[in-house]
Amino acid sequence: MRSRSSRRDREAELVAFYGKEFASRLLIGTAGYPSPAIMQDAVRASGAEIVTVSLRRESAGGRMGNAFWSLIWELGVTVLPNTAGCRSVREAVTTAQLARELFDTPWIKLEVIGDEETLQPEVVGLVEAAAILVKDGFEVFAYCTEDLTVALRQGAFQAWFAWIFYLPLAVIGFPPLMFLTVSSFNTLYQFWIHTRTIGRLGPLELVLNTPSNHRVHHGRNPKYIDRNHGGTLIIWDRLFGTFQGEEEEPVYGITKPLASWNPVWANLHYWVELARTARRANRFSDQVRVFLKPGVLDPQGKAINEALHRLGHLRRLHAAGVIHDQQRLQARPAPADSPAFNPRVSARAREPACPQIRPPLP
Repeated sequence: MRSRSSRRDREAELVAFYGKEFASRLLIGTAGYPSPAIMQDAVRASGAEIVTVSLRRESAGGRMGNAFWSLIWELGVTVLPNTAGCRSVREAVTTAQLARELFDTPWIKLEVIGDEETLQPEVVGLVEAAAILVKDGFEVFAYCTEDLTVALRQGAFQAWFAWIFYLPLAVIGFPPLMFLTVSSFNTLYQFWIHTRTIGRLGPLELVLNTPSNHRVHHGRNPKYIDRNHGGTLIIWDRLFGTFQGEEEEPVYGITKPLASWNPVWANLHYWVELARTARRANRFSDQVRVFLKPGVLDPQGKAINEALHRLGHLRRLHAAGVIHDQQRLQARPAPADSPAFNPRVSARAREPACPQIRPPLP
């Protein structure tokens, strides 16, 4: 009787992935160790039965070779290749196909990175890549976060405040039928602008809320936050200074991980953050402004967003070849306190390097 009970307990502790059972629920990576030997020792000590391997990172780090892969095989674990470092659907799919040939496994831990600073996934591309790989016979482990806001079309509290802006229309004398007609049209209009398939539409971009303009509204890129609020017409954003044209491809989702699967918390978490921010205010007027104007008591966050905006601008200039000319950099006069002005500094230290742009630390 006791043996049956213990067997049931062991079976209950097992975890199954695609028909394979494992006693350990821990997945461990192979990157970032000081040496291959330490990596082996860490895997053995962890008791993990599944080890993730990045094909791109191991290749880029110069570790791709028979010696490294022999160490992996010696561990006797199940290898789960991943697409770490891939930032597009095409990259992820190609890397997965190469990993299948190399490791002879249909398993793939799928990652499509959308944000280089936070390494948050690009959710739309992730779904697209997963669909392609599943059709191709892969068994996909998708890397995703608790970004439930991606699935929310309307906020739960939107109806509580919308009437404040509609009430003046009734006071002015707009007929209810006219209001209902325009409101319904605005809602139906939203269906065709939520797409990445349609590009720019020429002169219509100046007047209408097009798919291109509305993609900006949903982007979490620093320059796209709180932009393009118009429902049907974009002229209001142009008039009130909230317009932003689509430049780099938007990254969708929220700026910080939700860290919860609770849909109620997905609707409430920002109110809690606002309340905590308001509590830090010394004046009552600032406490009120927290709920009316973004960035009132978050100078650090504002500075980071501005730095990230400049970072993106520098990257675009570098990609366009504007800031790669070494002679042009050498021709600039050096300040008196710079290394280039000091004759004691070595010649190598005075050589201008290609810009190594790194994101600011929060």
